[in-house]
Amino acid sequence: MTARAWWYAAGALYAAGLVVLLSWPEPIDGLDGVSPVVQHFLAWCAATPAATWITYPVLEQVTNVLVFVPAGLVARRLIRLPSAALLAIGVAISLSAELVQAALLPHRFATASDVIANSLGFAIGVICTKYLPRR
Repeated sequence: MTARAWWYAAGALYAAGLVVLLSWPEPIDGLDGVSPVVQHFLAWCAATPAATWITYPVLEQVTNVLVFVPAGLVARRLIRLPSAALLAIGVAISLSAELVQAALLPHRFATASDVIANSLGFAIGVICTKYLPRR
């Protein structure tokens, strides 16, 4: 299997997971508040002097960034466009996801900060491909 075929396979698997994640009908951490695992992690952060800056809003935004990094990686490897055009695609994907959540998923919260974090993750993925070996 060629490297490009691997990128297509990885991209398809990632895209399927992203669609499920973004279209899940309720918040990922539950309708009843933050999940016990996240609560435990945040309690540990609060008790650890070097990690007290990690709060739920910070964790949520970092997670939004990290979820979109693979999208930027895959897009850069498979779509032959200038970086600016790819970044516009990343913003469009993020904005579309948030608009769908706002319009069709009443228990989800669509926010501008999510669009920014998702777009930043996509941009990081695009930039990181410069440091990955090409075959």
